Amino acid sequence: MLLAHALQRAQQSAESQHDAFAAFTASAKPSAITAINTNACGLDMQTFNAIALYLLLKSVLIGAGIGAAGSALLYRSRLTPGTWLKSIALGIVGYQVGLYLVARGESHSYYVNGVRMDRAESGENLWLRNRLAEHEVLLPIIIALTAILVVYILRKRHSPTSLL
Repeated sequence: MLLAHALQRAQQSAESQHDAFAAFTASAKPSAITAINTNACGLDMQTFNAIALYLLLKSVLIGAGIGAAGSALLYRSRLTPGTWLKSIALGIVGYQVGLYLVARGESHSYYVNGVRMDRAESGENLWLRNRLAEHEVLLPIIIALTAILVVYILRKRHSPTSLL
């Protein structure tokens, strides 16, 4: 009896989900689709693209600043335009990798009553992902500086004038 009641509820739920999905997949006039796309979040696509471009340029400029500052501190008087540009590129790539790790950690967060939990309801361990998400400012900077430092050490090791 209990099993039959549970199956009936599951079937009703599946039917309602199918009806909701059918409403989204129903054919519509192009003007209706355009209205849905432009008014979904109150933003049109040009505004969304402009915001995405702004955020990308901001992160690239921050990474370039980290690369330029890191190369100026490490190379000092031996700084050439080539090493400066390589350090800027490494700063940008390192900063983007750090931002990716932070976004990945944040996308798997599990909150209960406004508190980030280290274990999901399913039992998944989220400790590392939570630490990545918590250090959203520091982590990309550290990864960018680490990339510049590793290349500096490797280059210094293979340099003929190296004292090491």
